[in-house]
Amino acid sequence: MSRFYPRSEYPEDQPYTRTILTGHVLSRGFTVGAFAGLGVGAVAHLATRNSPPNILHLDAAISPDFRLSRPLSLKLLQSAGYGSFIGVGLATLSLAAIMRGREDIEWRDRSWRLLRNKGQVDADDWIGLGALAGLAVVVSPPVTRRYGGIAGLGWRGVLGGAAVGSVAGMLGFVCDQVYSSGRHA
Repeated sequence: MSRFYPRSEYPEDQPYTRTILTGHVLSRGFTVGAFAGLGVGAVAHLATRNSPPNILHLDAAISPDFRLSRPLSLKLLQSAGYGSFIGVGLATLSLAAIMRGREDIEWRDRSWRLLRNKGQVDADDWIGLGALAGLAVVVSPPVTRRYGGIAGLGWRGVLGGAAVGSVAGMLGFVCDQVYSSGRHA
């Protein structure tokens, strides 16, 4: 959604530089964390689905409620939500470490270049719309009824809906780029 930020002619005049760069980094951390969370959730499900219960307590080491008490779809939603939460945290730390002590013009230049990069702006649009769509789907009445309301989904499930949507948005962006480059070649 970075297309809604004002753009200046020169980097020195770019407003909202810290907001633009921070939003970009956190958005990417959210999506990458969600992707990793989906992978971890799938592997954890495969690792525990055929094992006898309580042997070596592997299921409790992964998560006390990870075993067969929840459907796979809910496990994956919650894993994606937790992964996106971790991803945003790690992205925050990395942004703080990388940009610590940098001059204001460096923030302005990076933000200005982000806004001038059509691919980044398009990716922001796809990811943001995907996250909104995922959130809308997960809080819709049919989904909440299936899992016992918002409380049945938990914060990880609700966040996971937005997270899975952001991953779907990123995959949509990649497919759009591949399709567009093949069509215009």
